[in-house]
Amino acid sequence: MMDSELSRFRRLVLRRSQDGQVALHDAETGEMLESQAHVELIQEPFEVTKVVVTFLAAGNGGITLDLNDGNADEF
Repeated sequence: MMDSELSRFRRLVLRRSQDGQVALHDAETGEMLESQAHVELIQEPFEVTKVVVTFLAAGNGGITLDLNDGNADEF
């Protein structure tokens, strides 16, 4: 990816709450991403750490599918 492409994306950060829960947040605003149901960190020896996030595709904070064709569909 070129620098101009990277500037279109928002950086995310994993934060742990006081009760030990981990969630994805917007690095710029600090806001937690909506609709997160489950976050799993997978750390295997000699492997890249994986972050698996399950989002709920329902409710006001639902997931929007953007197919990069100018038409966004909400689930």
